[in-house]
Parts: sequence; structure tokens; C-alpha cells
Amino acid sequence: MRKEATIEQWKELYEVATRIKEMKPWNKFWDLDIIGIREGNEEDTTFYSILGHGGDCYGIVVYEGYEGLNDFMMLTMQEQLNLPIEYVMFSQNNLTCYWGNREELTDKQRKISKKWDINTEERTNGYIFSLLRQGIIPII
Repeated sequence: MRKEATIEQWKELYEVATRIKEMKPWNKFWDLDIIGIREGNEEDTTFYSILGHGGDCYGIVVYEGYEGLNDFMMLTMQEQLNLPIEYVMFSQNNLTCYWGNREELTDKQRKISKKWDINTEERTNGYIFSLLRQGIIPII
């Protein structure tokens, strides 16, 4: 059963997203670069893909563990594996944050943004989060 995040968790998520945006990691990394950070056991490795080096869509995608790394690989090798993109996208498990146009925000995202005085009125200042789970269409 899906458990809704608390306001404190949303606040922390927005604060981290703001710090990442200020660091502009897309100036150093390409979309296909994968960063792995391990805390403790090898199974606890989290993988990150930075979006935006080409200037299109700025953001970060978080993949948990080696199953998450497999999802990243399936996405990047979709054509070579001869997999339909619909299947690949429906099989993803990740958390994505990207900074897009405010028109792309859902009503729920706008409400959360307003609680923390995040300026979503600027055209390019929308924080867009999407939690993908295999077989589930994203709600946010």
C-alpha cells in the first residue's frame, strides 16, 4: 500500500533538489554517466544519472541498488535489446527530479510547492518529482 510522504519529508526533498540545482552537476556529467555511491554493504549502492548536459532537460534520476542499475541499463540499451519503449518505461523503478516549466506541474505539486514558498510562478522554476515503480503509472 502506498504511504504518502510527510510535509517534513517533502521539505527535505525540495531542499536537497535546490542544492543539487545550485551545484549544476549537468555541467560535468552526461545523461549516460552513472554515479554509484555505496554506504555500507555493496547491496546498499545507489546510482545516479544526471540529466541536462545537452541543455534539454535538467534533473537527476536515482536508482536504488543493482536492480535499479539494471533498470538504467535497460533504458539506455532499449533499442539494442529490441524492447518496446512502453515496456521499458513501465518496468522502471526510480525517483526522478527535474526542473521544468511550471505548466508541467500537477495541482498536487503546485500545492506542495506553495507550502514551502517555492516560486513556481517563474516559467522555468518548477520542481517536478516522479516516483516510478514497476507496473505502476506515476501519481505525482
